[in-house]
Amino acid sequence: MRQFTLISFDLCPFVQRSIITLKRKGIRFKICFIDLANKPDWFLKLSPTGKVPLLIVKQSGQPDEIVFESAVINEYLDEVNPPALMPADALVRAKHRAFIEFTSQLLVIQYKLTHAKSAEDKATHTNELKKQLARLMNEVKLPLFAGANFSLIDAAIAPLIMRQRLIDREWNLDVIASNETCRKYAKNLLQRPAVRGSVIHGFAEKYIASIRQSGGF
Repeated sequence: MRQFTLISFDLCPFVQRSIITLKRKGIRFKICFIDLANKPDWFLKLSPTGKVPLLIVKQSGQPDEIVFESAVINEYLDEVNPPALMPADALVRAKHRAFIEFTSQLLVIQYKLTHAKSAEDKATHTNELKKQLARLMNEVKLPLFAGANFSLIDAAIAPLIMRQRLIDREWNLDVIASNETCRKYAKNLLQRPAVRGSVIHGFAEKYIASIRQSGGF
């Protein structure tokens, strides 16, 4: 029997991807929060990249194993806990993997937006995010990414959408509202129990506060 411990930072979108996967598949797990500004020595010894999430896998009679990088963690969890959330067709599965990576790049653009140092930077990153999000939404079948069934790519996109909805509301932006498919997808995705339950209590307030404290425009 496998036991899972997820090493986490409470505002990390990549950790949230793995929490969503764990919850969606009904997997029991423990979570351990660390401070990324003051990483403990034991964590640095375990993590080749020094980043979260990190999954510790315990199996009876065997040494603990470490899995890192959220996309890899999620595919591992999916493979050892059926039924699968990834498509059965190899080509479709490859496309999902590619767009999961694409979504990671959108999180980078979103981070740049929240840390913009001028009105010009803010406008540049807002427009770029709209453009790339529209590209992603062209692939969405609704009600979720691939239609009716929740898949790993939905788990990957959810942290981006959740954060952008908060950003749009707090700073009067229209990144999500500007795209009809994104509006519908966001509504369907964020009402999922695994998504709603994937963040800490008071997440919205803490996330917005972290942006304000960063000194961005």
